[in-house]
Amino acid sequence: MADADWRLKRISHLEMAYLSFAVDEALDRFKRYHPGEPEPEKVKLLGSIMQDRTANMSHFSRYEAHQNRRLHSLFKQLIEMRELDARDRRRYREELNRENRERERHQPSQAARRPPWDDEPSTEPTRYGIIFKESTTSDPPGDGPSGESHS
Repeated sequence: MADADWRLKRISHLEMAYLSFAVDEALDRFKRYHPGEPEPEKVKLLGSIMQDRTANMSHFSRYEAHQNRRLHSLFKQLIEMRELDARDRRRYREELNRENRERERHQPSQAARRPPWDDEPSTEPTRYGIIFKESTTSDPPGDGPSGESHS
């Protein structure tokens, strides 16, 4: 997804550079063949360039459409994978609960089995990744670099 997003952002820069280069090239050509005449407006040059180079400009559009479809498809796959993961976790929990209820019915003194992900540190998903709620440093909680408490 990151690659498709990066490529989508790059397309607009490539298109701008392509058009800028074409306008500069057209101005240089105009100055070479029409010395002493006033320069044409860049907007007019840009219009004629876009008409002359429609085929080249369509390549940018097709590439952008391809990357949009690719990004959408990858995002859809990510959502499906998350839904499958949530469904699998739910089924696993239900199975554990069923086993634990059965075990408690027969042997109430045994501790209930917990899913493996409950032992993981609690995390909070964000747009930029996962933020761990537990401290990842070896400093005791509340001791900052200056030795003051940040409570």
